[in-house]
Amino acid sequence: MHVEPYQRRFDAAWDELVLSSPDGWVFGLRAWQRLILAVEQWSLTEQSLVLMDGKRLVGVMPLQFDTTNERLASSGFGGCGPMLLGTLEGVSRDVALKRLIEGARTLAATLGASAFEFSLCPATKTSLNARWGVNPFVSLGGEDLSTHSRLVPLDISVDALWARLSKGARQEIRRARQRGYRVHRSDWSGMTDEYYRVHCETYHRTGATPHPRSYFDGIARELAPAGQSVLWVATTEDGNPVAFHNDARLNKACMYHTGCCETAHLEGGVNYLLLWASLQGALEDGFEWYDVGEVFPAGRGKARGLTVFKSKFGGEIHRLFRTRFPAATPDSATSTPASQQEVPAAVVPGRGAALHQWLRASRALLRSVAGERVEAIAVAIAAPVWELAIRLRAMSRRETPSKERDAPSPSQAPQDSAPRAAKSALRDRFDSGEIYATSRICRRLSDQSPEYADVLLRTKFATLERHYKGGVVLDLCCAAGEHLLDRSARFEYGLGIDFSRRYLSRASERAREGGISNTSYCCADATRIPIADRSIDALYSFSSLYVIPEVRRVFSEISRVLRPGGICVLDLGNARSLNAVCARSYDDLAPQYLLTVGEMYQLCSANGLELVEHRAFQLLPLWAGKPRWLWPLLHPAWRRLLQRVWRGRMLDERLSSLPLLRQFAFRHLLVCQRLAA
Repeated sequence: MHVEPYQRRFDAAWDELVLSSPDGWVFGLRAWQRLILAVEQWSLTEQSLVLMDGKRLVGVMPLQFDTTNERLASSGFGGCGPMLLGTLEGVSRDVALKRLIEGARTLAATLGASAFEFSLCPATKTSLNARWGVNPFVSLGGEDLSTHSRLVPLDISVDALWARLSKGARQEIRRARQRGYRVHRSDWSGMTDEYYRVHCETYHRTGATPHPRSYFDGIARELAPAGQSVLWVATTEDGNPVAFHNDARLNKACMYHTGCCETAHLEGGVNYLLLWASLQGALEDGFEWYDVGEVFPAGRGKARGLTVFKSKFGGEIHRLFRTRFPAATPDSATSTPASQQEVPAAVVPGRGAALHQWLRASRALLRSVAGERVEAIAVAIAAPVWELAIRLRAMSRRETPSKERDAPSPSQAPQDSAPRAAKSALRDRFDSGEIYATSRICRRLSDQSPEYADVLLRTKFATLERHYKGGVVLDLCCAAGEHLLDRSARFEYGLGIDFSRRYLSRASERAREGGISNTSYCCADATRIPIADRSIDALYSFSSLYVIPEVRRVFSEISRVLRPGGICVLDLGNARSLNAVCARSYDDLAPQYLLTVGEMYQLCSANGLELVEHRAFQLLPLWAGKPRWLWPLLHPAWRRLLQRVWRGRMLDERLSSLPLLRQFAFRHLLVCQRLAA
């Protein structure tokens, strides 16, 4: 399979593929591409790609380059992404997607764009089949930018659909009818003038710039004749059009695309009547899903009002998958996976980043010529230079933004750049060095060993399993996935997330070797979990949260993905502990971002997590030999004593859990339950 630039000769095969593809949507059709390219004010140029298998078209990627903002996206003003033949499945589909994405990354670099973006309509088969709302493109190295949309299933009768509307929505619809408003399906070409008049009034009222008239002319010309755009018009008793609702339609799915209403008729319930007519019409025409559009569950102001309005029509919240891939870099093919290359928006590369890229390329060359062992020795010898590169890279993230691009505000830039640099340095630390090697990043579960670390690990999982009531389990920061795999028989389904593709590759390999089919893995950041709201029954994270720079954001994400009543078991590190003092003496360890016990409680409470159980461990650092001035408390004899079990618990836990001493124990295992919204 190979990638080629789009040519007109592909048009017929292109549309045939879009119509049959599980990824296909209106904004992927050639008619839509012609429509947006014809709008001169948008300054878009055609950059679409096709994937060929011999002489057969097997995939397409609609792409347009915005010459004004130097932005490459699919597909221009509408949301779309790569589309493949439905017959491509499993490995063949993954290979095809990778080819298209790498072609787009190379194209982005050629055009001078830092990245390219695309989205996936929530009503496509690919989106609907995405388990737990996991972005299917994250596993290929994309950055998840997903939001939410509300989908209404249409597999019921009109009466049942009416019954699912909220009481308030039904009242508004009745009130609109009593006031004489009527809704009917209209021909786009005969209503474009009226539509544009009301559109301009609506946008001026909200403070937005109206779209060009040629955009709506294009909808009437390109989409409406094929039934891919349907216009609903609300009129007064005397027949004057006052509000409009425009559906996009393809295959078995409809979407609320555009709409507008005169100011004088906003309070008459006419918008409720329009949306109801559109839903009813889609059901009667045999469609299966209606996407009422993007919603903002945590939004405020106008976003909150729009979300509440849409929620009154029933349905369920789905992920609206949006993904960004960085432009290709010279060393991307041989050095770092796409998921580990960060291209900060609106930042000039700087010397630090350049040195870091040079070091990556040097390592890749050394690995290819001399092997991994020689590379590891060379890296160890050059460790001081490597650390300097990391520091310079972090400094380069704070350089002056380019004036030609949108720069972050002075008050926001430091907060944004510092965590990003810290996470980048953390990833580099985990990807290099023996201490975090794939073979030893996870301690295997042992049911018999009396060693302290083994007893502690068994205690953690016993706590998790005691509270687990079934359903999907998420191992957050799963590393090489050993724990999830070892306990797979005790869970219905397990999902592992980690930011290291190297670790996840090992986890997937071991799952295949062991024939374990009820686990899967996803490469992602714990501060942006690519999973739908309220879709996880149980979550745990062991020995990881205290090395994440933005652990407060992780708590927010944990709360978001847990179902009401779902449980989480979190292993947190205490800032006021001897362990924290000892860790500073070990340069090869990842930096720690610790919390006080009070801060742990506050984070749980602030994110709707009710504390169910609290267990504390490691009053003394039972692993360290430095600093020397703490040697009396670091002697191995303490570990032998404190790992002894008395009445079902280690002496270490019994001492660490005493009210006064708990404030100074390092490891705190919190079991929390997600409160109902």
